[in-house]
Amino acid sequence: MSDTASSESAPKPAKAKSIGTILGIVGLGLAIVNLGATAFVIMTLQHPIVVEAKPVEVAHSSLPADGPLTPLDSFVVNLNERGSARYLKATMDVQVAQKEAVDDIERAKPAIRDSLLRYLSSLSVEDTSGEEAKIKIQKQLIARVEKIIGEGKIHKLYFQEFVVQ
Repeated sequence: MSDTASSESAPKPAKAKSIGTILGIVGLGLAIVNLGATAFVIMTLQHPIVVEAKPVEVAHSSLPADGPLTPLDSFVVNLNERGSARYLKATMDVQVAQKEAVDDIERAKPAIRDSLLRYLSSLSVEDTSGEEAKIKIQKQLIARVEKIIGEGKIHKLYFQEFVVQ
């Protein structure tokens, strides 16, 4: 009788062991999937979104086709995003209608920089995505510069760099 009792109880630990092994393998598989998903999310958030610079046309028929270019300092701002740290880096050149406007921009650079920083930091990631959004941003930047130096002095604004990270 003791032989039959020991032979019946021997397979039970084997079943328990095989269930434990299966649960361990499933748990390991879930951990690997979780690790892969976490790595994907981290890698996605760390890659900057690089956008090709495009000029915006301003409807001023009296402006010449070309004019002097003056660079503005690079801007790095926190975007207005809740729950995440996203940044915008923008470098731009302004094409003016006349040479005298370059001097106006140089004299007003602190006020121009302040105005543009305030505007750019109010944007969200969604506000910066797509060509139409860039055109809207360019028009707003031109309007803000012209509000400081005078209307009709800016011919075009070119983004040399526009990176959202």
